[in-house]
Amino acid sequence: MIGGIGAVAWADAIALVAGGWPQGSAELASILLGFVAPVPLASVPWFAGEALSGASVRPWRSLLSAAAAASAASWAAYALCWAGGTHLLSPETGLIQLAASMVAALSAGQTYLATRGDQRARLPVAALALEDL
Repeated sequence: MIGGIGAVAWADAIALVAGGWPQGSAELASILLGFVAPVPLASVPWFAGEALSGASVRPWRSLLSAAAAASAASWAAYALCWAGGTHLLSPETGLIQLAASMVAALSAGQTYLATRGDQRARLPVAALALEDL
């Protein structure tokens, strides 16, 4: 959740500085949130899970699947909300961006948890030996 709020704040701040006020700023922020922010949003639950819960059986597969889920959710939100026209940066636009980034972040977290597998420390020695083959 904090990652989604941070993504919206950074995207809007970069858009305000780079895009000028008010023309172009909402479009730039939406592009940043739709196409750049999904991978950092996916890495937040991945890093938290790997660092706090211990290394998982499939760390890279779970990161890639979380990034794919966050990207799909962000692209769908971009297509539904922003592809039809131009919008000015406003509190309403910020709420829509926040909702879209929350959906992307939550889908990344759920996908990570679904694909993570058990902790490597809990696996029997024979299973770890099979993995090294």
